Amino acid sequence: MNWLEILAERLAGLGMPMEGERLARTARLGLLYSSAPHELHDLLLMGIAVEADHRADAEAPIWV
Repeated sequence: MNWLEILAERLAGLGMPMEGERLARTARLGLLYSSAPHELHDLLLMGIAVEADHRADAEAPIWV
C-alpha cells in the first residue's frame, strides 16, 4: 500500500472517508508531521483532515 491508500484507510476507519482532492490536501498536511501515516495519532489525523477540508489553501494546520 502507498501513503495515500494507507491514509484513506485510516481516515475511513475514523469515520472520515476521503478520496480525490480532499484526500490529496489531507496528505499534503499530514506529510508535515510524518512520512508514515500509520504513525499519526488518531486525534492529530482527524484534526489535519478537518483543517484540510475547511481551508483548501492551507500550507499548515491552523495550530502551527
